[in-house]
Order: sequence, then structure tokens, then C-alpha cells
Amino acid sequence: MTDHIATTPVITASPSATVAEVAQIMRAHHVGCVVIVRDERPIGIVTDRDLALRVVAESLATTTEVAAVMTPAPVTAPATAAIPTMLREIRLAGTRRLPLVDERGRLVAIVTHDDLVQLLARELKDLGDGIERAVDASELR
Repeated sequence: MTDHIATTPVITASPSATVAEVAQIMRAHHVGCVVIVRDERPIGIVTDRDLALRVVAESLATTTEVAAVMTPAPVTAPATAAIPTMLREIRLAGTRRLPLVDERGRLVAIVTHDDLVQLLARELKDLGDGIERAVDASELR
């Protein structure tokens, strides 16, 4: 699994949780999304933006079940997926978060767009450092 970039545990809620409960979960855990699960499998995802646009902007009650405002059937990837696969899935889905699942479809981690950008930035820095060292070493010969 991509332990070095994936976040675990994933912050989750039941589809019967209220939007107020989900907002409180986000605040308590300092996260911008909550994965909605049933039997440990992701069935939806709710972001802070969803709460603003689908709840507040529509003047829905805070007692509304999150199932009514979640994005259903989130795109997922296997926990064993390679970084290029994750990047492709995020790009094709037009999303910023990618839940990772095990071979039985159970949620095990989540990777965000920002996680992948930070990883790629570190990789590019390491590559640049390697090139710089090689140039310096060749100049010393």
C-alpha cells in the first residue's frame, strides 16, 4: 500500500448521520471531507464545500441525513494502486480525494490531490538535487 502518502484512519460517518454531526466530525478531526460508509465500504463522500453548497445555500435543516447531500458512489482505487493510477483516477473523476479500498472493497485509506502534489514535488526536488550533485561531481574531476 502507499503508506507514505495515504491517510489512515479515514474519517467516516454513517449515511444516517445528520449534516450537523458530519460538520462536527470535520471540525473535530480538522478535515475537509468525510467518507460515508456502510459495512466498511465507501458509499459516498461529503466535503466542506458540499455542506456549504448543498446544505447552507439550500437552507436545509441541520438534521438532514448526510445521505441526502453526499456525493454517492465515490471513485475508489485499490490500496495497492501505483501513484500513476491514483493520479489518473483523480484526474478522470475530476475529484480531489480518492478513497483506497482493500480486495473486498473495504475502506482502508484515503489519498488527496494535495498528497499527490506534495509527493511529486518532493520527487522533483530529489531529482534536481541528484542532478546538481552529479554536475558538481563532474566539475571536480
